[in-house]
Amino acid sequence: MNQSTKDPYLLLVDRDEVTLEMEKIALALVYDGSIKTVPSIDQAISVIQDNGEPLLIVTEHRILTTNASVLNKIILEKKFKTTMVICSNDKIESFKQEYDVSCKFLDKNNLIKPLMQIMRETIKDDQTVITQPYCAISISTLIRLGFINYDIYLKLSENKFVKLTHNDTVFEPEIARKL
Repeated sequence: MNQSTKDPYLLLVDRDEVTLEMEKIALALVYDGSIKTVPSIDQAISVIQDNGEPLLIVTEHRILTTNASVLNKIILEKKFKTTMVICSNDKIESFKQEYDVSCKFLDKNNLIKPLMQIMRETIKDDQTVITQPYCAISISTLIRLGFINYDIYLKLSENKFVKLTHNDTVFEPEIARKL
């Protein structure tokens, strides 16, 4: 299938569901397109085979025994213009030479703000720029986050919302049970 006929998407690869959810929420605040998440490099390869060139890949350096440099080789072989971001808790200098010089590297402990900035720099098409003043977030993620610096709304229909909590509110399990 022709790569140009595919819809743009972001690909997030991490074995940790919490990290994937945090990355997805952060990117949804600056990107209005499809965001695909997978827990392994092998599944990421399948997504690329099925969907073509991703706009951005954010992946752990190593997931179990597979190194993300495999994804970097695919990007180079297919001559994709994909921005690739490698995240790790390890010292980046210890594995940086395994990747193309165009890859970006982030410390997993300080990931969200730099990732959002990379995404802003990556967006070149007005159709992918965020057009919604909100993003979807699961209740389980809200519980994990606890303290929220945003108003939270429940979407009832396409144009109707109910405000659940105010800015600077603690999202407690009791609220989740009510929902």
